[in-house]
Amino acid sequence: MELTIENAQVVVDYDGTDYTFEVVGDDELEYADTSAPEATVPDAVLEALETRGYIVHRE
Repeated sequence: MELTIENAQVVVDYDGTDYTFEVVGDDELEYADTSAPEATVPDAVLEALETRGYIVHRE
């Protein structure tokens, strides 16, 4: 899993699929988009972000 921070977004590459989160606070993220047809973010992605100290708003 690779995490990239750019232009007020955090992009997580998980198993070849990108999940984009908008930065909405110092340590808060809001789910924005995915490169996959499904709109659900895997729990492993959310747990990895939360482990790094981010608060993730899932919707």
